[in-house]
Amino acid sequence: MSKKAKLVLVLSLVALAYFLFAGDKEPVEVQ
Repeated sequence: MSKKAKLVLVLSLVALAYFLFAGDKEPVEVQ
């Protein structure tokens, strides 16, 4: 797996986890 693909995958997982975690408290606006 290329370095760029791995970076994108990690960022996607972090963004998803943050969205789910923050979504429990209050809505998150995505720009």
